[in-house]
Amino acid sequence: MNRTLNVITPSTVDVLRREEVLEHLRASDDEWNLITRLIDSARSAVELHVGRALLPQTLELRLDEWEDEIILPRPPLRSVTAVKYVNDAGTVTTVSPSVYRVLVPSGPTAGFGRIVLAYGQSWPTLRSEREAVRVEYVAGYLDADSVPSQLKSAMLLLLGDFYEHREAQVQGPQVALVENRQVEWLLKQFHVAWP
Repeated sequence: MNRTLNVITPSTVDVLRREEVLEHLRASDDEWNLITRLIDSARSAVELHVGRALLPQTLELRLDEWEDEIILPRPPLRSVTAVKYVNDAGTVTTVSPSVYRVLVPSGPTAGFGRIVLAYGQSWPTLRSEREAVRVEYVAGYLDADSVPSQLKSAMLLLLGDFYEHREAQVQGPQVALVENRQVEWLLKQFHVAWP
């Protein structure tokens, strides 16, 4: 089964405050443009590693067919905007929310949100084509203050590594990645693996 996840609307909020970043790096405002790019890289690295959205963003999950339980990657799930499908005529159609239930786990280390059929309901008939099911939803912690401190600390540690090691470190033909066991330890409890 083919599953595709796309970011429709990225978050426009920063996880880290400018003052805490400059203090952590012992840097000046003069380097803020570089630091901003490094912050984006650190955030992307943390999100990718733990499989979570740090701040609210709109995502679209595309599936080839209906599943008994639609698992929504990049927790924490905030809300489901729409469940759509391509009908026999080739038209993208929205499924009534009365057909399904949205299960939203809670807590900072909560797992995946899920969509299941409501009692006595069935999914509409799909056109047989790739990515015929489309689920649009919002995922991420409520705001920067809601992002767990361990994730912010991991971002700051990565940011420090990126800032200090701006050029690739070469050992023979291989590029050596900066290894940071503290980052691994901080992120371990937040890791989720999309099945």
